[in-house]
Amino acid sequence: MLKNYLFRLTVGTSYSIRSFLDQIKEVKEEYLPLRSTLLRTYPGLKEFRHVVPCRTALVIGFFLLAFASHADLPKPLRDAINQSQTDEGMRAFGVLRRYAYSDDLEHRLESRVALAELDRKEKRFDRAAAWVAEYQNPQKENYEWPRARAYIEAAKIQFEMGNTFDSVKSLSDADKETDGLAKVHVKRALSWLVEQKPDLAGALGYEKRALKTGVSHFKRTKISASAGLEPPKPNTDQWQKLKPLIKERIAYLERKIEIDKYGLDYVLYREAQVLRNASHPFAMDFTNVAVVFGKEGNVGGKVPNANYNHAIELYQEIIDFFPDNPYGQAAKLYTAVCVAKKGDVEGAIKKLHTFYKEDPDGLMRGEALKLMGDLYLFALWDKVNAKEAYERSIRWAEAVEGRGRILDTYLVPEKSQYVSKPPKQVKALNNEGEITLTTIPANALVNRVTSTWYLENLVVESEWSLGFLAIVDDDWNTAVESFRHVLDQDRVLRAANQKGFANAFNRIERAKSTGSLLGRKEQMKGLRGKKRIAIQWADLLFIREQFLSARRVYEEIKLFAEETDDSLVYGRALLGIVLVKRQERQLHPESDLLAMHEFVLDNPRNPSAPYMLELCGLLSKGKPWTAEEYFQKVYTTYPSSFYAPRSRYNEILRCVSWGNHELREEKILEFIKAHPEENEYISNLKWVDHEIKEFMKNK
Repeated sequence: MLKNYLFRLTVGTSYSIRSFLDQIKEVKEEYLPLRSTLLRTYPGLKEFRHVVPCRTALVIGFFLLAFASHADLPKPLRDAINQSQTDEGMRAFGVLRRYAYSDDLEHRLESRVALAELDRKEKRFDRAAAWVAEYQNPQKENYEWPRARAYIEAAKIQFEMGNTFDSVKSLSDADKETDGLAKVHVKRALSWLVEQKPDLAGALGYEKRALKTGVSHFKRTKISASAGLEPPKPNTDQWQKLKPLIKERIAYLERKIEIDKYGLDYVLYREAQVLRNASHPFAMDFTNVAVVFGKEGNVGGKVPNANYNHAIELYQEIIDFFPDNPYGQAAKLYTAVCVAKKGDVEGAIKKLHTFYKEDPDGLMRGEALKLMGDLYLFALWDKVNAKEAYERSIRWAEAVEGRGRILDTYLVPEKSQYVSKPPKQVKALNNEGEITLTTIPANALVNRVTSTWYLENLVVESEWSLGFLAIVDDDWNTAVESFRHVLDQDRVLRAANQKGFANAFNRIERAKSTGSLLGRKEQMKGLRGKKRIAIQWADLLFIREQFLSARRVYEEIKLFAEETDDSLVYGRALLGIVLVKRQERQLHPESDLLAMHEFVLDNPRNPSAPYMLELCGLLSKGKPWTAEEYFQKVYTTYPSSFYAPRSRYNEILRCVSWGNHELREEKILEFIKAHPEENEYISNLKWVDHEIKEFMKNK
């Protein structure tokens, strides 16, 4: 039904009338004339580009609901009632007047209510009152539905005539005496009345009470286990039509209150940010793994419930009406983000270039340069342009910080300063040494004026990216230099490093010695071009403890590698997934172990095979192989690998019982013979052997 279609529209926030008119084509054929009726009634809608306020949306909503609600009336009367809701309402006067004197009580009532509404809106109050005079007395029959509709209209007319006391008294008396659908409409009439004061909070309160009244009255209770629910109450069908409209009006009033309190610029910004789900971890992620394999795919991780088209419409409204204030500046930046997430990377880069050139020292221009770098690197895998963009972003941050240029237009409007204020810090170090990231609320306005950490964070993220590009080029000295700049700028990371906690920086220093961000350099053997870069990016995300993003990239690489039968890349991605899940404590020992086990059996020469077998040994609970069998498989099949001595070491510590001194001594001697250069392992094994013997002796 049309009413169901209607309530799927986003009345109560904002929406494009042009889009709305286009979508009307999708409803049942019987409602198609409404589109032409709307265009004829409101000719300006045809070329109306801007997002209209909710009030206009609600007017159209009421119009369409009226069309659906009067479907049982004679067609001439139904058409006349619908037409009376438009700017051409007076053309329906003749038809309505004929039915106003009908012997059919329903036709008489509906036509008189429509005539009264029509005359009231035209400010012909005396004639409007005359149409519903027979229903205006406070008596029982007028409190009952549907006569209550006319009683309520009479009260509205009294209010419009300036008889506020009489109007309020009529509706208050009815509120005490009515029940069911009539009571719901009375409360809604009181909501309308107090909104005219204006008292938006009071109007909202009455509308919420109307909803609560209806829900309570029409709720079907269970009679018994065998009999089921009681029969539907009278007027249930009308309540079902009305209920969504009440919810939409509640949303409309809440939005209007928010606009009065914080300003339209803030409300449009918040709505657009929510529409693109700005607080989601993937909201600013542009890593397109599909491109690496020559396929089409999402630009970045999929953001649930994101509506980029609608968000762009609202951002455009901000740009049109508030171009120079901070919300307008943010809207230009985030429009480009939405365009990129929709798949038009080149278009997004063009928008970011335009935004930067408008005012190179303006708000968020350095962030625009950084985002350009992200799009070049992770959506197009263009290292050269990416590097240039990141370097320009850092220079921009250093330049504007030095000049300290702040214009009045940079200041957030006073009404919304508090509600749009970002968190005081973007990350924190907990007592366990973990660096936790702060979730930035979608409504927060983040720039160098509102956030003390903005410029610092911009430089840090750009330096991480430059360091990554150096790793891609196998220039570890330059990479470590960039990461030292990160350490200089990032106070939280610096504190973790000074306190001796494990952190991304000391992991990078260790990685320099191995030549690989994760595992060993030999595991990257054979990986070339964009596939190698994609794996390395996931590795860096892992090192930075951004596990959700790392896992997403690994899993997409694994998926495309499987589709293209690339076992080399598949094995490295599978290894990354297992390591991430282990860190997240989401590892499933049986299924994850089996996946690695089967992969190694099928691909024993894969560079990741020794590490996978060692992990299988650490995870094994006896099936399909014991831990001892896995460790032995590593050092017998891959005796010269890095994992051979480590697997022998783990076998001795994990698989030899404490009471079996002879076997432990034998295994230690075998270790020394096979790996005489591994002094640290040998020293630890001898110490452990001694401590176990002492413990068992004193037991």
